Amino acid sequence: MDLSTKRSLDRLTPRHKPYYQKLRGGLHLGYTKYATGAGRWCARVRTREKTQLGAPKYAWANPLVATEYGAARVEAESWASMMDTSRTNKRGTVRQALEAYLDWLRNRNRTSSAKEYAKRFAAQIYNTELGGMRLEDVTQDDFEDWRQKLKAGRAPRTVNRYVRQVVAALNQAVKMGHPGTRQAWSVEPLYDDIDAAETAVFLTPEQRAALITAASASGALFLRGLECTGARPGELAKATASDWDPVGETLTLRYKKGRPLKIKVRAVQFTEDEAAFLAKQAKGKLPTAPLFADADGKAWHKETWKLPLNEAKADVNAIAKRKDRVPDDAENYSFRHSWISERLQVHGVDPLTVAAQSGTSLQMIEKVYFKFIRGSLATKLRPANHKKLPVGHR
Repeated sequence: MDLSTKRSLDRLTPRHKPYYQKLRGGLHLGYTKYATGAGRWCARVRTREKTQLGAPKYAWANPLVATEYGAARVEAESWASMMDTSRTNKRGTVRQALEAYLDWLRNRNRTSSAKEYAKRFAAQIYNTELGGMRLEDVTQDDFEDWRQKLKAGRAPRTVNRYVRQVVAALNQAVKMGHPGTRQAWSVEPLYDDIDAAETAVFLTPEQRAALITAASASGALFLRGLECTGARPGELAKATASDWDPVGETLTLRYKKGRPLKIKVRAVQFTEDEAAFLAKQAKGKLPTAPLFADADGKAWHKETWKLPLNEAKADVNAIAKRKDRVPDDAENYSFRHSWISERLQVHGVDPLTVAAQSGTSLQMIEKVYFKFIRGSLATKLRPANHKKLPVGHR
């Protein structure tokens, strides 16, 4: 039974016995509907002796403080984790520990992360020998064997990223009561001799123009939006018409960063031509409508925003001369790399301003784009180099 929406609760028939929704093995969240229309949340957990703790019959036997579904679910999980007997229900496989971690993400409204990790876990570990092992039996050799097989056809940095995700998930599962030895999956990362600065792909103005021209109508608008804003593809995909400020001619962009994840907000400023383009995208749209939509009028997402670029890249390279070809590893993010590097190199914008406008840090600017900062700094420091210093300061 689904108790997660107001609509589902309204449809319940009033009764003393709670309606229950299974959260995971042994743990249920309950809701008692009163004749007045109000209700109350409760929880129950099953022990290894198959007896129930909490509310086996009536909701008031184990009431929860929360009044909304989301808060009640978190409170039920917290209550169950404090029960000594609940640890028995958590004795399971690596796969079950990872699935518990996904539930933990969803309970904290990190649904997009949970969806992304669920796909990766399913592809990389669920059906492997490691995935079927009991978590408490896993040794470092077992984890190393799994990582060794994961290396096939993948770059070291990709394998390291996948391993970090699994390690974080298993560590959180142990915190929640799953028995396991963290040392078993504490492995040294694979050596990676490729620096992040070397992997950044930059596009010239001519290459960007060719891609935008070759792209589909909706795809061209999205690529032009990336070129104007320097935004991460996900940021621009989530932008709505109300994020455009026609008075200040700024666009509000949001992204998640930090641990725990927090939403960071910034307002990006534009040139006259860029502002006119963005104003046109927002004109006549409802405030909640996507600022940039795909051919079906829906917001772009990770699985769709790469298609227009890939198709345009194939068309451009089919007829382009060698020097005009778009790099094979160019992606939507390349528009952001180009935006940042050109403001540092061509327009002479100071690194602090570029970092603020692009929503990144000076450390990342230095790491990936430092070769473009040197000239800017030299120009700004030149007057100081020729200025005579007072006596005692030479």
